[in-house]
Amino acid sequence: MKKSLQFLTVALSLATLVLSTGSAWAFTTAANTQIQNTATLSFTGGSASASVIVIVGLIPSQPTIDITNGTGNYTAANTPAILDTVTITSNANGPALYTVSSAVTAVLNTNETVGTAVAVVGTNPITIGATITNASSAWGTLSVPSDGTADAIVNNIHAGSTIVFTVGATTFTKNVVSVVDPGGTGTATVTFSVIAGEPATVPAGTPVYEQVPVNVSVLPGTVGISGNDIHVTVQATVATPGVTSVSVTNHAANVWTTPNISVHITKYVRNATTDASTFGAPTGTTFTVNGASHAYYVSTATSGVSAKPGEVLEYLVDAKNVTDTVIVPPSLVAVPVTINGAFISDVLPTTYVTFGFGQMAGKDVWVFPTDPASVGLQYNVGDLGAYSAPTLRVNVGDGASAALPGAIPPGKDVKIVYRAVVN
Repeated sequence: MKKSLQFLTVALSLATLVLSTGSAWAFTTAANTQIQNTATLSFTGGSASASVIVIVGLIPSQPTIDITNGTGNYTAANTPAILDTVTITSNANGPALYTVSSAVTAVLNTNETVGTAVAVVGTNPITIGATITNASSAWGTLSVPSDGTADAIVNNIHAGSTIVFTVGATTFTKNVVSVVDPGGTGTATVTFSVIAGEPATVPAGTPVYEQVPVNVSVLPGTVGISGNDIHVTVQATVATPGVTSVSVTNHAANVWTTPNISVHITKYVRNATTDASTFGAPTGTTFTVNGASHAYYVSTATSGVSAKPGEVLEYLVDAKNVTDTVIVPPSLVAVPVTINGAFISDVLPTTYVTFGFGQMAGKDVWVFPTDPASVGLQYNVGDLGAYSAPTLRVNVGDGASAALPGAIPPGKDVKIVYRAVVN
């Protein structure tokens, strides 16, 4: 008798060890299964019964996780975000709560200074389901224990869920079509999509794990030099109560492609007092400003415009976005590139000229927006920028304001016109 008790004690200790570590536990019964046991006393003339119900508890387990990443075209500071996908597959015997965290683990950007890149998790935490077949099931229909509630969901698996299970040596990933759970101590039915040629049955005791994607929004930081790409690696960590957290890192870094910005900028001038060129200047380029068309010239030391003290010079700066398109995966479609953060600065030779004399229609600067380019808008310098001798700065492009530079779409140009008097 003592030997029997000693054997029982050792057996219980081993069972406790297996349950506590979880490393050797093979799940055969799903969490929330109702185990009913009935004892009956039979006697002459009748019988009497008594029942107990045991609810099977959750055995937590580390999930399987994977992370995939995307690519994008850098357009501005921390823009655009790239959505990475953290795919979590349960390995527990029932529904459990999972918390996802993320961090940037590496930033690689050749010859570039990058701002802080941030990974932001979406829906969090999230419940992911799991169950175990309680009987051999015809392919396409899983027989699993009820979780005790009569509805169209069992252990968090429902229509639209993605489930993963293994038959033989093959792991299948399937979409759930419907769930019928009668509640009580009954059997629930999970119906999934099928393909011809797949196995005929799913054996009893087959774990069925839900698989859920969680989006992680990753920001690029800031690029300072056009043409340099940004590479950001992200690590995702998934935690569930009762087991050690598990982490995974991108197989490849997130990559933002920055285009080689290319613009054509030309500065013209004319003598607004005499409206004439000298030195045998070639025919100028005609622009219409303030309702009047005039020839403007690209001045050099041997051809261009002359002026006397007291005469007014009218400068025109024309800037056009001629940046090449970039190829965007996965469709490999060429996408035109908009120039952002655009402003024009012009340094005046203040020893020889004074800014702002001879205003046009009472304004300091005329700005021709990207669309339509033929209509000029009049501004004082504080409206779209500032003049702090000797530098004039004007914010240009779509959305430009006194505080913010604008955007120049592909193929579009902007112009500014201002005047200065010769000292």
